[in-house]
Amino acid sequence: MMRPEHSLRRRFTRRSTTQGSLPHGLRVLFAVISLAILLSHVLISVPAGIAQEVAEDDPVATRKYSVALGFQKQRLYPQAAERWRQFLKTYPNGKRVPNAQHHLAVCLVHQQMFPEAVTLFREILAKHPTFPSNDSAQFNLGLALYNIALTTEKPADFQLATGAFKVVPAKYAKSVMVPTALYYQAECLGLAGDKEGSLPIYKSILTSHAKSNIVPAAYQALSETLGELNREVKAPPSVKGSLAKRPQAPAFR
Repeated sequence: MMRPEHSLRRRFTRRSTTQGSLPHGLRVLFAVISLAILLSHVLISVPAGIAQEVAEDDPVATRKYSVALGFQKQRLYPQAAERWRQFLKTYPNGKRVPNAQHHLAVCLVHQQMFPEAVTLFREILAKHPTFPSNDSAQFNLGLALYNIALTTEKPADFQLATGAFKVVPAKYAKSVMVPTALYYQAECLGLAGDKEGSLPIYKSILTSHAKSNIVPAAYQALSETLGELNREVKAPPSVKGSLAKRPQAPAFR
């Protein structure tokens, strides 16, 4: 299964929504960057084990499933979404329903249909608690909520996204998405006005996930947040070594 590449870049100055609305140009830039980041994280590959499921099922269902997946792999998301909907309508009780729902939700994210994606990710998590890709569904639920919050600029919406991201390390501790979920959890806290609350989460990434590719972004975010709070940050030796091995990482203050 394809996993997200943690290659975040912070090219904007964060500003708490409790201090007023973001300037229009900055808000648009924020949303565009966030969407680009989101699309680099959502899963577009076949969930683990689905190849075997396809081989075992009704050939007609298999063909329809494959056609929908083919459109999605070609990044033809509207066409793929239409076929996923048809598949789910035709086979509402099939064992591949959670996989099809997950693919559909990803297509909706790519089309910036975030509220509908949120509903679908929540349905997957509620109705299919043993679905192997629930860590991905939970993570992508947080990302969809995060993008909704960027549009509304409401602290309460950022708090909803925070809660979704918080579940990933709490419930799926071994998931490769934990470091990035922590990063977004801290980001959402800061944007909701709780900069102090974001600090220990950024620091936990540096200390507990030092080998993660999210470390440069987490260190920069920590530096920026401390700067906004009129404090300084010194990177631990382990973090400095980690940053030195990433020549393409952004410059840090």
